[in-house]
Amino acid sequence: MKVEAARDKFMTNLEVYEYISEVRERNKADMEHRGSEHLETVLIELQSYLRDRPTGNQESPQTQKNVEAFIRSVHELGIHLEKAEYLQLVNTAPNSRPVLYNLIEDIEQRLEETQMEQITNLCKQYLGFEPMPEMPDEE
Repeated sequence: MKVEAARDKFMTNLEVYEYISEVRERNKADMEHRGSEHLETVLIELQSYLRDRPTGNQESPQTQKNVEAFIRSVHELGIHLEKAEYLQLVNTAPNSRPVLYNLIEDIEQRLEETQMEQITNLCKQYLGFEPMPEMPDEE
């Protein structure tokens, strides 16, 4: 198989979530030409997965406006990150420094402690948070 055109754009979880929601709505409207049952299963599973991430958090959902505000705020602080690092931050919405260390390459050499704290605070402010899993009651 030959790749005709390479894709050069990555998508945030938010963009994927919005796209699959749109596809599912379109499929519901056109039940006659619905397509594969397997596709519908994949869409349902993917949507369910993303709903458990910062993207679909019902208490504090991400929006395109908030993602743009987050990126703008980081730029205004004079912090320079790679596109892939922004993507990871948006998709993960880290709320602690240890998570931040996994997402930003050479963070100790590139950022000061205060800048790391500022990024974490901006993530909390604009990107929501990953819902905590429900723990079973111990009796």
